[in-house]
Amino acid sequence: MLLYLTVSVQVQFAITLSHTVYSLYIDCEFPRWGQFLLAGYMLVMLTLFTNFYIHAYIIRKRGQRHVSQGDGHRIDLADYTNGLIGDTGYGFGIDKKMT
Repeated sequence: MLLYLTVSVQVQFAITLSHTVYSLYIDCEFPRWGQFLLAGYMLVMLTLFTNFYIHAYIIRKRGQRHVSQGDGHRIDLADYTNGLIGDTGYGFGIDKKMT
């Protein structure tokens, strides 16, 4: 379900970017600074969502279950979660799963 949502948002950004670039091409009466600002914003959002898509749906499907630390040790990602931890109810970063 989230895959379809991510792809639909990417399509929305691509349509908005193409519409903005086309308005620059035909000399639309909308202020040019706004057009350039929107085009830059759409490029940033497309880049961020594409990066998320690659890491969440392509790399994860390859079965990457371990992350190497700088000291040569490997961490099993199945043992970690990012969510509510402990009595405070807040988890910051990647925290060990509660058992």
